[in-house]
Amino acid sequence: MFVKYSNLYASKKNVLHSTITEAEMKAFFGILILSGYVQLPRRRMFWENSKDTHNEVVSSAMSRDRFEFIMSDLHCCDNSKLSQQDRFAKVRPLFEAINRNFQLFCPVRAAHSVDESMVPYFGCKQFIKGKPIRYGFKIWMGAISSSDCAGYCVWLGSNTQIPTMYKLFGLGPSVVLHYSTVLRQMLSLPYHIFFDNFFTTVPLLEELLRHNIRGTGTVRENRMSKCTVQSKTDMKKTTRGTYDYGSTENKVLIVKWNDNNIVNVATNNLQVDPIHHVSRLQKRKKITVDQPQCIKAYNAFMGGVDRCDENISYYRTSIRGKKCIPV
Repeated sequence: MFVKYSNLYASKKNVLHSTITEAEMKAFFGILILSGYVQLPRRRMFWENSKDTHNEVVSSAMSRDRFEFIMSDLHCCDNSKLSQQDRFAKVRPLFEAINRNFQLFCPVRAAHSVDESMVPYFGCKQFIKGKPIRYGFKIWMGAISSSDCAGYCVWLGSNTQIPTMYKLFGLGPSVVLHYSTVLRQMLSLPYHIFFDNFFTTVPLLEELLRHNIRGTGTVRENRMSKCTVQSKTDMKKTTRGTYDYGSTENKVLIVKWNDNNIVNVATNNLQVDPIHHVSRLQKRKKITVDQPQCIKAYNAFMGGVDRCDENISYYRTSIRGKKCIPV
């Protein structure tokens, strides 16, 4: 894919060039991966003669000018056939290819999480305050949350990829429903998906239940479908560890728990019992407070996407180009 369309793009620029081969493209990506392990201030320093920067593995695999030629012409699609509705059209074939491989080798686990992930880019396509990566492109990610495979990415998506039939539920819920479809196409299992309050609504949990998918997530105060639980103001007046719960007409449980702050969790499968006990620090003394089962499960299995981001950050490619997806 990269060889075909990079050669096509180079030929349309009307510049003299030799055809990029598959071996050269593999060497090119190998250098990019190596730059995550051996980081230098500038990419040209890999080919310098200085003993403290020269890398024999890189210089013997490809010349500097050849690397920069491939870098300038790198493409994975035909620019003349881009979809105007897809903001990620230039990298959509790459998304589809890696998603196929992610799902082909995916371990069979029940617990999954859905969250947003940021691809760093300082051309400022999006800014999210308080995130480890604040500037870049926001993409949706579904990952395994089970402890033995936590952080395995199963699916990458974007807003323009969400099926129209799911958009009636809203942006956040439609992402979760799309991911549930991906899971069901892989293997029919009673999966359990965890997500935060950006995604959670009662209609989403009801729709997941109709497809035999369990779902649990924190929920905002204005999305509780008038469930009969204590208000946030009243709950703040109670002692730490106090909880209250109620259910909707379609068996969606909503639990409100008083911890450092008021926590709201909605689930279509988990229960309040058994009650667990967790340690907290209060006025420099350790105390034990009650914690409902659904909140304990949420804390244990929500971090799949965050773990994936953490793994990527350790060896993130340091060689980057200035090209950007047109939005």
